[in-house]
Amino acid sequence: MANKSIFEFKDYKTYIAYIETQPPHHGRGFRAELSRAAECQTAYISQILNGKANLSLEQAQNINKLLLHDKYESRFFLSLVEYARAGTKDLRAHFLELMNEQIQKQLNLKERFKVKEVLSLEDQSLYYSDWAYAAIHIAVTISNLSKAEDIVEYFKLPKIKVLKILKFLSSTGLINQKSGEHYEIGTARLHLGNDSTLLSKHHTNWRIQAMNSFERDSERDLHYTSVVSLSLEDVLEIKSRLVKEVDSFNAIIKKSKEEAVYCLVLDFFTLNKS
Repeated sequence: MANKSIFEFKDYKTYIAYIETQPPHHGRGFRAELSRAAECQTAYISQILNGKANLSLEQAQNINKLLLHDKYESRFFLSLVEYARAGTKDLRAHFLELMNEQIQKQLNLKERFKVKEVLSLEDQSLYYSDWAYAAIHIAVTISNLSKAEDIVEYFKLPKIKVLKILKFLSSTGLINQKSGEHYEIGTARLHLGNDSTLLSKHHTNWRIQAMNSFERDSERDLHYTSVVSLSLEDVLEIKSRLVKEVDSFNAIIKKSKEEAVYCLVLDFFTLNKS
């Protein structure tokens, strides 16, 4: 979640020291987290960061996971470690050239995907893989849910999962890191057509959440189930009214102040299996 990119660094120790000062770490227990990821003592992590010792590649890969690096960042972080570990001038030159190539590729990717008006199919697949992506995406529109810690408490989700999702949403332009630890809604948009293979997954995610909400028994929630028989003409009449209600719902939402995250799940379907 740092403001600086890993690709702006040529020394992995300087990069880690920078990360340590950034939210959500601010130095609080960060080296202990690093030591658990690297499977070593905290004192040894301090020796690495302050001295001549270096991470092993296995330790670096585990730290990649801790820092939620994507595949490009992970490769570059490993290259930084290899560069630091290189014992000869020729080998250091080799890894420096490799790092410069990775930086150039990243700059090309950054320019290519600078503004994403509509998410790629790959990004949409990840977004709709879990209800939490959409929930957190919408949550940052609420002023008191613009920080990772607040989102963790609101949805009762693991912090590492929230940080991973925030990073993905930021990388796609769906949200922006406003200042410090705060996020706001971005400019990228999602469009899921009726013919999309992701539509059923999207509906399934939120119907599961609807079922989970039964256990909370909140007076603010509304659940209604009715199995009826009716004429085909009235089926069309009811469907028409429900569509109009959805339009009314959207009109209200458009003018409404962001204070809480809710989900509307509406089902009206035939039980005819033939």
